[in-house]
Formats: sequence, structure tokens, C-alpha cells
Amino acid sequence: MADSSATPSPASSAASPSESASPSGPYEPATSKHPARNVPDPGPLPKVAKEKSKAGQVAFIEHWFKEINYGFETGELRPHFKKLNDPECNFCKAVEDHLASAAEDKAWSTGGKLTFRNIRPTLKQLETDQYLIELDVLEEERHYYKNGHSEPVATNQEVDQPDTAVLLIRKNGHWLVGGYYADKN
Repeated sequence: MADSSATPSPASSAASPSESASPSGPYEPATSKHPARNVPDPGPLPKVAKEKSKAGQVAFIEHWFKEINYGFETGELRPHFKKLNDPECNFCKAVEDHLASAAEDKAWSTGGKLTFRNIRPTLKQLETDQYLIELDVLEEERHYYKNGHSEPVATNQEVDQPDTAVLLIRKNGHWLVGGYYADKN
């Protein structure tokens, strides 16, 4: 498996924004003419996602992917996202850097939703308080746009990534993402 820190390609079981948020108008997905508008946020971390259990691992990973999808759809991550990651997570830093660069360029994307399936939680530790959770991830085709361009300035093809893994670290009674690893097809 290659460390996916160089190419952010996040994921989620159709980890779409929750209905609980209250945006200032109807949701509008991104188009070639404008970024997404009024995207509902993913909401708070579910209580079960704090548990040191397989259910806690699954709920945490589901929420983490919702946060990433939200970031790619809106062009910015919520401050909450950093609290979900270990400071040493290269992939997490790459996602933050990618979105900051896109914001500087006044760029946005369409598509690219990350969906996951078959999360395989485990309570078997790699090292003290480190758990490698395997899952399968599909990233939809993503098109990047900039103001003044009617055609995409870049495109990422759809990628199906079976055998992806998320490194979870248990610190101070909470889960943190320590890494995201995907086979490069």
C-alpha cells in the first residue's frame, strides 16, 4: 500500500452532509459555473464515534469521510477536521494544503464524492493504541474549475480503491486518524 499523502482522494459511504445543518438556502451542488452553495455541514461527531469499540471505529471513520467530502464540496474544511487527525497524518495535511491552494486559485470541483464500503474494524493493535482499519473506497470522477473557464482545468478519473486502510490512533480517550493508505491502481 502506498501512503496517499501526495494525492488526496478521500472517501465515505456516500458520506453526504447531514440533514441536521441549517444552511442559508436550498443546497445547490457545484457546477462548471459555480462552487456548491448552502452545503449542510456534517454535524457533530456522533457519541458512538468516541467509544473504544468496533462500532466506535466505524462511526468515527464514517464521520471523518463526511468531513472530507464536505471540505471538497465547499472548498474548506471545518475547524473540527483538525481535531480528528493526529498531527503526523501526512494525508490529512495534504487534504488541507490542497484545499488551501484551491482557495487561493479561486478554484472548485464538481463530483469526486468519496464513498466507502465494507469497513473491517479490528481491536487488534499494530502498536500500542494503533489500529489499521481496512475498507474499500470509491472516488467519483472529479472536475476542477476556475472562474473564467467553462471547461475543467483538470480532471481526476474515477478510482476504485479496494484494500484501502485508515490508521486510527487512540489518544486521551478519543480516536484520531494517523494515516490513509490506498493501493495505487
